[in-house]
Amino acid sequence: AELLATQHELTGGIHNLIANAELLATYYNPAMLRLAAFVHLLPASQAHHHRGAGGMLRHSLEVGLWALQQTEGKLIRGVITPQQRRVIEPRWRLAVFLAGICHDLGKVVTDLTVTDRANAQRWRPYHQGVYDWALSHHIENYFLHWQEGRGKHHTNSIGDVAQLIL
Repeated sequence: AELLATQHELTGGIHNLIANAELLATYYNPAMLRLAAFVHLLPASQAHHHRGAGGMLRHSLEVGLWALQQTEGKLIRGVITPQQRRVIEPRWRLAVFLAGICHDLGKVVTDLTVTDRANAQRWRPYHQGVYDWALSHHIENYFLHWQEGRGKHHTNSIGDVAQLIL
């Protein structure tokens, strides 16, 4: 929660776009909290965009906010009646937001390895987030090891870790 609070301009933008306390409390806020616990202070890249501490969280929230902004005023194909729209639109917007915040999560599986100082404990992203892993192993500082030849391999691994956020 503390880490997510550092991104208040992005989370505030998301809250303004949704403007439904029940939807925010039930779906959006828990997903953002799980995202923050999962990626913790990981960067989004080694040498490009959002490469600093917490870059993956910031980048993911930016894309989630941008995706939500793109849903404004859009009509959903096949939704004809106002009643259908009231049911489908919040679900569609949530799906778009979740896709946005999860779009680069495969990078934590394919692009880097996270270990403790001694390289004795290794984070397993399919099991838990970085934050919970570090707490459970009493790790105060973790270390990143970037994989050579990463390319776009992360796009095939998004679904594997997205379930931890969804």
